[in-house]
Amino acid sequence: MNQYPIILMPDPVIQAMDAVPFTWKFSEPKPLPPSYKPQPIDVLLFFYKSLPLIIPFATIGLIASRNIIISFYISVGGILVTALNFWQQQMYYLRTLNQYKQQMRDYKDLLAEWQKCEIQHKRQIAESQKPEKIKQYRYQIIKDIIIKTVPPDGRIVSTKSQWLESKFYKNLQQLFQEKIYNNLIIQKSQSYQPYCIEISYFDKLTNLRIDLGG
Repeated sequence: MNQYPIILMPDPVIQAMDAVPFTWKFSEPKPLPPSYKPQPIDVLLFFYKSLPLIIPFATIGLIASRNIIISFYISVGGILVTALNFWQQQMYYLRTLNQYKQQMRDYKDLLAEWQKCEIQHKRQIAESQKPEKIKQYRYQIIKDIIIKTVPPDGRIVSTKSQWLESKFYKNLQQLFQEKIYNNLIIQKSQSYQPYCIEISYFDKLTNLRIDLGG
């Protein structure tokens, strides 16, 4: 069904009226926790693995059992070597445990900072999708489109028509003083034939131009 008035808008303006601000994905990689936690020494397992070291000392001790002093030193030597090995492993465990604890503290700090950035990103996305922000975003797009519209070349054709003598034209002049023009000429870049706008609205401040008929 035909309706009056017929309102025609450029496609970029129509698209801008449905545009929404761009949303971007949070791409900051999530920190990873330390991959390995040191385990305390299993004493039974330790002495089980120490058997290959203890057996030779015990064997030598049995062979030299006739000499009490030699047997004593051999036995003590085996115990000391085993104890030294245990102590070294215990020190290594404590050292790696301290390193692990420091890595966990660093990880928690990095994770807290990452979560803070993620929350901030979500807030920014939510803020950009608010109705007033979307309205402002669309307004800016349309404003940029209007600024780039082809301006009239300043020429005015001295012709008369029923439009210019109509009540509609006179009412427009009263409502929009100094913004209603007649017979403005626009020279399009893709055409040699100039285009005459019989009645137009032209706001020099915003650069908004509306063809009102003709």
